[in-house]
Amino acid sequence: MLTQSASQVGPAILSAGLLLVLWLGVNRLWLSGTGGDTDALQESANEGSKTADLDADDDVGSDTSEKYSTEDLQSMSSSEFREVVAEAYRTQGYRADVKSHYSPVDVMARAGSEQIGVTAKRNESGNKVSPSVIDDALADATDAGADRAAVVTSSTFTESAREEGEDRNVDVVDVKQLLQWI
Repeated sequence: MLTQSASQVGPAILSAGLLLVLWLGVNRLWLSGTGGDTDALQESANEGSKTADLDADDDVGSDTSEKYSTEDLQSMSSSEFREVVAEAYRTQGYRADVKSHYSPVDVMARAGSEQIGVTAKRNESGNKVSPSVIDDALADATDAGADRAAVVTSSTFTESAREEGEDRNVDVVDVKQLLQWI
């Protein structure tokens, strides 16, 4: 009797595990707002692959993070990416809060009396952040009452965006630096 019960438990656990994996996958798609999009379903099915699809000129190097890959960051929903950006600032010693969609900034990071208004740009590989995003981030941080502005991306910055950030004292954090933080 005990042997028969044990042989029935294995398939039951396997079935329960499979249902849990399917449920989590469907809820991930639902939460990210992709619904029944077949591309999103294919992406979810291929989620085990950690190979980033980067252009040769992106120069982001290899992923140093075990927690996320470049591909993970680029395939997240915007809200998931904002949470990761806040987590990254926390690892740097800031108190960081994800702001609502009504706030001009995505994340507010605080250390002592300093406040950084962070714009989180989840971009696909090859879609580099332009100088206009730097200007917008500075205006948004000012509107939010922050002392400084930062732009964090899951991609890279154009050279002119990096120069604009330096000229306007806006921190620019590309995917390589973000992965080092998390």
